[in-house]
Amino acid sequence: MSQRDFAMMSIKRDVARHGRMTPESVRLFKEARLTRHELKEAALRGLEMFQEWKNR
Repeated sequence: MSQRDFAMMSIKRDVARHGRMTPESVRLFKEARLTRHELKEAALRGLEMFQEWKNR
């Protein structure tokens, strides 16, 4: 798994768990040098997962 894939997976997990980006997510974003589009994609998917869980 590449560093980019790991960062995207971790950001998605953090947003799904907390409903927002965490400082760890921001650090991973910077270290992996993700594009804004990649960050948006991971964060939106995580937010969808969070909302699905919240609305159960």
